[in-house]
Amino acid sequence: ETGVTVPADSYVSKGHTWAELLGNGLIKVGVDEFILKSVGKFMVTNLIKPGSVVKKGDVIIEAKLGDKNFSFRSPIDGTVNFVNDDLIGKIVSDPYGEDWGVMVTPINFEKNAPSLRANEKVVDWMKNEFIRLKNYLIESSAQPQLAGVTMLDGGKMLEGAVAHLNKESIIKFEEEFLKV
Repeated sequence: ETGVTVPADSYVSKGHTWAELLGNGLIKVGVDEFILKSVGKFMVTNLIKPGSVVKKGDVIIEAKLGDKNFSFRSPIDGTVNFVNDDLIGKIVSDPYGEDWGVMVTPINFEKNAPSLRANEKVVDWMKNEFIRLKNYLIESSAQPQLAGVTMLDGGKMLEGAVAHLNKESIIKFEEEFLKV
């Protein structure tokens, strides 16, 4: 059991960003808990500017893990209305609460919705993502213990295991897990 939660009214992208439909027509976007579990304590270094028009897949949040940089991408097309400036320079610990990233006015959300997962689909998909991550860690690491003592039979992955990878493997992690 990975113990990852996702808010009930939100969608998750394959790039591990979530989108929550707010009552006012805006969509709040942030990084999902899978990232916290796999990457560990990362710090947000930059957010896209308010007023920017983003396409699904554009970088909206830049982060740093030690001396390694990586980016999170927008799960939807839209215009950025608000950004959570408090997040810059902060270690993310409450991804669905105060550590949200941006609020977006969606453009043609119906077009983006099919690529997003919701509710029970998220749970199954997350389980598969952790299996994929374990395999990735074993393939890309000289330290297979990062992936857990036993692999697919319930061995617990070391939280923050991605932090132990080298820069090249972090770039591959971003390609593999953070692209939408």
